[in-house]
Order: sequence, then C-alpha cells, then structure tokens
Amino acid sequence: MKAWKAKILGPISLSLENCNPKDLEDTSELLLFVSRADASDYGKYDIVRVKEIINCTVILHTSIKLVFSGSPCEIIAQRFPNFNKVTLTQSCTLTCNARLGVVGGVMAFRAVEVQVDSTSKIEMNGKGK
Repeated sequence: MKAWKAKILGPISLSLENCNPKDLEDTSELLLFVSRADASDYGKYDIVRVKEIINCTVILHTSIKLVFSGSPCEIIAQRFPNFNKVTLTQSCTLTCNARLGVVGGVMAFRAVEVQVDSTSKIEMNGKGK
C-alpha cells in the first residue's frame, strides 16, 4: 500500500512528501494516521475522500476531522483500498511493509467480507517499529 508523509495545509487539503503523482491515480480514499506524536495524539486517524489531486497536493471532499493537542506530530497518508471480498486460503499470509522512516507499518483496507482459512493469517508482528 502506497504511503507518504503528509502535511495538512488546510481543512480540506494536504501535501504529500516525495510523492509520484502517478501513484495517486485511482485513489478515492486515504487513511490519515498520526504515526509519531505525544501519547494524546498518537494513533489518531481519519479516512478522507479524495476530490482532486494536483501534483502532490490532495483536495478533499470534506474537512479533515483530526484534532491535535498542539504538539508536533508526523502524519502518514496511505491509500485506503475498498474490496467486496478478501479471501486468504492455502497458507496465504497478508502483511505490509515494515515501517521505514515515517511511512509503513500500517495495513488498512475496507472490505464487505473477509475470510481467512485455518492455514492462513494476517501477520503484522514487528511492522510498526
């Protein structure tokens, strides 16, 4: 899942650091996740709908709902895919890239149905360090 360090520019806009605009094609939703901050802000998140992408600036349909205590923090913007059905069978493992710098270590998606058989797993150990 593609992810970028993000900077909130205003209530409905954010910029993505070191992005390739082609990586944002067909992106309809983003997960905004506070990845480094004081304990009161760490882990806060918002799922936002993308209205328009201009280079590495993202314009949203509605305002970002994250509220911070005022301390500096780092925010990840990550593609948030939607699936009808996710099925893991025959010793399949679903995982993500480990955290590298600011990004990585977060797996997030929306699915109507998720099935994991007894030989398969969702594995995230050590990914968010």
